[in-house]
Amino acid sequence: MQRAEQILDEYLRSTEEIRSSHWNAIGLRVYGQLQAAQGHWEAAGQTIDQSIDRLERLGTRLELGRSFYHRAMIYRKLGQAEAAKSAATQARSLFESCQAQRDLGVVDSLLMEL
Repeated sequence: MQRAEQILDEYLRSTEEIRSSHWNAIGLRVYGQLQAAQGHWEAAGQTIDQSIDRLERLGTRLELGRSFYHRAMIYRKLGQAEAAKSAATQARSLFESCQAQRDLGVVDSLLMEL
């Protein structure tokens, strides 16, 4: 995990240096996923929220949906069922708008659990 964190830190610095907001936002989501895997739920949520903020400004629907999905997973883990359902519903709407069938299946499974 430590090596993965180092690689992500380097990646995020690089995307900031080249001013690639899209790839930086995706990197933030992945970093949030890593934090979640380490059990750092609050930090993970904050990092994914940063990803969501950037992706909303960019209008990248598929990646925004994926960030909302991971935010829903964190809310679920924190016992915040309504917030999890709201984030998952936002993800579903975004996936539907870009016909992302694989992602729709994943978020539908989550919604059935909530």
